Amino acid sequence: MYLEDNVSNQLLQAEYLQVLRSLCQQVAISLVRSRELSSITQRKEFEEALQRSNSLLKAQRETSFDGVLAVDEQGRIVSYNNQFCELWQIPDSVLQSVEYGGLLSLLQHHLQLPDGLVEALENAYDSPEKYTQREIYLADRRVIDCYSGQVHSPEGKFYGMVWYFRDVTERICILQELRAEQERSERLLLNMLPEKIAKKLKHSRASMADGFEEVSVLFADIVGFTELSSHMSPVQLVGLLNRIFSMFDNLCDQYKLEKIKTIGDAYMVVSGLPEPRVDHAAAIASMALDMQKAISQVKSREGIQISMRIGINSGPVIAGVIGTKKFIYDLWGDTVNVASRMESLGAAKAIQVTEETYSRLRDQFNFEKRGLIPVKGKGEMMTYWLVGKIN
Repeated sequence: MYLEDNVSNQLLQAEYLQVLRSLCQQVAISLVRSRELSSITQRKEFEEALQRSNSLLKAQRETSFDGVLAVDEQGRIVSYNNQFCELWQIPDSVLQSVEYGGLLSLLQHHLQLPDGLVEALENAYDSPEKYTQREIYLADRRVIDCYSGQVHSPEGKFYGMVWYFRDVTERICILQELRAEQERSERLLLNMLPEKIAKKLKHSRASMADGFEEVSVLFADIVGFTELSSHMSPVQLVGLLNRIFSMFDNLCDQYKLEKIKTIGDAYMVVSGLPEPRVDHAAAIASMALDMQKAISQVKSREGIQISMRIGINSGPVIAGVIGTKKFIYDLWGDTVNVASRMESLGAAKAIQVTEETYSRLRDQFNFEKRGLIPVKGKGEMMTYWLVGKIN
């Protein structure tokens, strides 16, 4: 306005007008260049920020314990770290020149079950909205934990997949050892306690006992064992007992009976608990007959003079675990005491049973009546010899 007013008022000459116009043009150019310079500065700052971000991401990727592989939506490799190369034992130079399909072939050569990885990768692309995880077993016995994540734009556009691989061989080995140790502990516990009782003890350390109205109890004692001990070394004696009692243990398994304990050369077993059964007396009578056969076989095979005395009684008992150390499943009650008396008052090579057991078995087994015998704490009791099964 100042320029135009002065031109119209002829205050400025023509040459001054030209100089002013040139100056205005230079100012305009300076303004434009100033804006351009500001844009360049902003762009430079953006690029520097992007570079810093990429550097941080790269540092994070390289310091990760996982092997990382990123593939775009077309299956092209866009990023990986050194841990990935080391984990799969693939040179960096190979990865720089291979496409995704070629990389998959390389990885498959390392796998014990190649189809597992192929399936994992295919499922990831078929359902990119899902996260996947699986263990991959390599030919060199390593175990790799593989899990995938998806990359999306803020608008939800699928950009590709990122896979993470971690060597979990040591962890798997430790877990396997822990499981094996737990199984050994379980077996040891089940050797001492019935399975049902062992499960209860896992949840409660309090003493526990249950009443059972119908069971049969057997006591067995090796006749001649004391004399044998004077002629055999302790190692030989224990070896003999182990062989005999192992045969009895097998019979317990065969008839599904519950071994309670051994006391010296005595063996105690019960039928009808912890799971009740209607044939408890028949099952334990059958085992008693087989025990006599087993001891006869040992006598013939090893050339030693031994026999067995067995006593059986039937009735109610209390069974359970008491105390806090060296758990043992035990029985209490008059039925147990009388069964022990049937053994101690019996005869070698014979099986003595009470009237209670006889009444439950007389239609299934052959018996010989012994008659009345004095029993400590009980007076006279009618007893029978179990001879065999009725054909």
